[in-house]
Amino acid sequence: MKIKNLNYLIDGILSIIIGAVLILMSIFAFGSLINITCIIIGIIIVLVNFYYVFISALILNNTESGRAVNVLEEKLKTFAYVELILSLAGVILGFVFIFNHGLALQIVFGAYLIVYPIIRIAFALDKNAQFKKELPILLVALVIILLAAFGSLGSVLQIIAIIIGSLVLLSGIVSLIFYYKDEKKIEINNDDNKVEEHSSADTIEVEAEEVKEDNNK
Repeated sequence: MKIKNLNYLIDGILSIIIGAVLILMSIFAFGSLINITCIIIGIIIVLVNFYYVFISALILNNTESGRAVNVLEEKLKTFAYVELILSLAGVILGFVFIFNHGLALQIVFGAYLIVYPIIRIAFALDKNAQFKKELPILLVALVIILLAAFGSLGSVLQIIAIIIGSLVLLSGIVSLIFYYKDEKKIEINNDDNKVEEHSSADTIEVEAEEVKEDNNK
């Protein structure tokens, strides 16, 4: 089995399982799905902010050398301080969000995720590049705000979850179809090779018989 075919098989099976679970939970246990989603988002935010804390500490360690710094380094230092403070706040809120994702906290956390990227963009040296980096966080904020408004938008979110699950399930089916087609092509090619080998063997045998008859004459 080729690696490509194996990837089709694994992707297909995993996508079908994930899609089916998502659809079933969206229909029969949507509240649990909301809680799981909030926990996953909280974990991701904690990890991301830990990374920014580490990067900010490295920047400050390089700029805190006691020598005179130029304007560019001063701006970078200011940005690192702001990023460090916000990242630490993000780590704390992320842990709280994992263990207590109530309505008020979701609204506060969603607002924080909106203000946080805006401040980072405002202090960034390259604002366009920073905006591209912050876009995923803004999307996460949108998801959290929608989750916070679950009481009024629950049916809409449930429909969206079912659609996403259906798309994942469909992609798994498509992957299995590609896997089946590739396996069929491999079988056909193998059969053709066997026919060619058999034909070659017959030709060699016929030629050997002809040589033998010529020698007898």
